[in-house]
Amino acid sequence: MGQAYRDAAGRGLDTVECLNLARAAYRAAGGAGGDETITGMIASLSVERGEWLWGPMDEWWARNVEARVNGVDLG
Repeated sequence: MGQAYRDAAGRGLDTVECLNLARAAYRAAGGAGGDETITGMIASLSVERGEWLWGPMDEWWARNVEARVNGVDLG
């Protein structure tokens, strides 16, 4: 579930899309909790392993900001 959220954020997807993919991964792994459980786990990961969770998103953001500054449209 955390990996799915991390990967989605690293592709530049918005929060809703990241949560939807995390929810799907959680359900596929047999998770039975509701959205509060999923958001709670993501919040916990953010505190305990924030660099791991947000690293790909930070890299995506840096690439896109740099490209825009240089006039490159990444689509």
